Amino acid sequence: MNRLLEIFSDDFSGFGTGSDENSFDFEDFTELYIREVEQVPSKLDIQINREKIHSHSSNFFTGMAELDIKVSLDDGILSFEGLRISVIFQKKKNLWKLVHKHISSPLIIQENGETVPIKELQKKNQELELKVEEKTKKLLIQNVELQEKNDRLQAALNEVSTLKTLLPICANCKKIRDDSGYWQNVEEYLQKNTDIRLTHSLCNDCVQELYPEMNFDNT
Repeated sequence: MNRLLEIFSDDFSGFGTGSDENSFDFEDFTELYIREVEQVPSKLDIQINREKIHSHSSNFFTGMAELDIKVSLDDGILSFEGLRISVIFQKKKNLWKLVHKHISSPLIIQENGETVPIKELQKKNQELELKVEEKTKKLLIQNVELQEKNDRLQAALNEVSTLKTLLPICANCKKIRDDSGYWQNVEEYLQKNTDIRLTHSLCNDCVQELYPEMNFDNT
């Protein structure tokens, strides 16, 4: 591993395919390189599909290639197809040093002749619209079900309210039974459970019953 690191320049920089694979200096690259070596379970099978080298001067050249990489695992083969790599070499003290490397993997497939992947974007938009439509339908169904539940709940509350207005009263002594099951006379119940203030008097029937000798004007 140390011999391979000697190829890289002290001011090396580069990007990999992972979201955290960025090397802005040689120290960053060294940590990333060690991690990759430790995580690769076996030798890499590299197939170069296309390559080209550009010599810009006697001390400077660039290279680019398209390649596939396969890694053998216990449960199968992991493939990275269509990888793109570009490198920059510079001659320093009569030794060629790698000063920059960039590896990328295309995520959106563009059709031939397309600068922007319009068809792919249109396809994804259609898929998104279908998902939104399906989600909207589900929400509408859930809203209807929720409204039905609310209606049933309101009906139950109305029924409870109606039941609360029904007072169990004794057919004989006319006492009222409260929520705890105790029987109370009307006066006691009304004073305890309402804001009504009672005043006492006698109805005509009771006057005649209690004081038959007295003659009261019924009007």
